[in-house]
Amino acid sequence: MEHLAKTDLKDLPFGAILGIAGIVTLIGFFCPWAKAGDVPANGFEGWQGILTFTGSWLIIIGSMISYNLFNSETLEDSKPLSDSGLGIGGAILGLIGILAFLVDIPSLFYPAWGLYLSIAGAILALLSALILYYKGETSLTSR
Repeated sequence: MEHLAKTDLKDLPFGAILGIAGIVTLIGFFCPWAKAGDVPANGFEGWQGILTFTGSWLIIIGSMISYNLFNSETLEDSKPLSDSGLGIGGAILGLIGILAFLVDIPSLFYPAWGLYLSIAGAILALLSALILYYKGETSLTSR
């Protein structure tokens, strides 16, 4: 139990957290974003969901770059901008899509759990990408 208390923030694998957040946002895209009784409105039914879908893939690709899965010297040389930049951009793009959906939600509908899941994933991605950027290093090169 003492080991958990001594865990430092810099020891957390923010590249993996970024990838998990992207996957959570992607899963939320396929879930109901709004409901009116038994009638759901999913994220993929409008342009707002397409923004969130694109943003979630940018987040996932940013996480893959942080773990050197593309084996590219150009991407390696541009770190932390390549991994955290894609994560930040994808999270902002996803949040714009989510907020645009909330503004244009039909009057009979109310927000559903998929929208909240997408919001949580996008905010987690934004925070982990910002921490990756401020650390100035990636998960593999710091060890």
